[in-house]
Amino acid sequence: MDGQIGRLLNELEARGALENTIVVITSDHGEQFSEHGLSGHSNSLYSELVRVPLLISWPGRVPEGQRTPAAASLRSLPSTLIELAGVGDRHPFPAPSLRPLWEPAAPDAEGPTPFERATAFAQVDISGFQEHPGPLARGPLRAVVQGRWHYIRNGDAVEELFDTVADPEQERNLAADPEHLPVLRRMRAALREAALSP
Repeated sequence: MDGQIGRLLNELEARGALENTIVVITSDHGEQFSEHGLSGHSNSLYSELVRVPLLISWPGRVPEGQRTPAAASLRSLPSTLIELAGVGDRHPFPAPSLRPLWEPAAPDAEGPTPFERATAFAQVDISGFQEHPGPLARGPLRAVVQGRWHYIRNGDAVEELFDTVADPEQERNLAADPEHLPVLRRMRAALREAALSP
């Protein structure tokens, strides 16, 4: 994959088009290889499925080599591209641009950072042509990722809460831990808000 992307970028540069081209590389989903006892995709919303690559390149306009730890949703790509292309200040896309995630905040900015307020939403519903192994067998799944927290609500109302920094493999469900009740409430609210957004 790296070699093919390199060929694309080299060809754009050779044609003199790279400096006027926004290149986005991403994926629609990840894949499970026995994590959580599951394989394939479309049967859970654990990190290995919802965390996908997202690279944006535009020489001279998007910083090179910068990584952001913020949760980013692919739903934000249309508004990001419209903003980067300078097509206009107003657009019909409800999800906000990702641009604030790589631009430094003003020194006097108050409130949460883009990392702290960025939310990624994911869902998977039962379809007629799939077998339903794993959590999807209990009904449609919804999830949000916000900062270090990953919250999943299963179709049978079972909740899962993971600290992806302390537990990147998502082996310890914190949803029933009284110490994490404030986080659980915040993530429930984030899920309700994200699910209502178009």
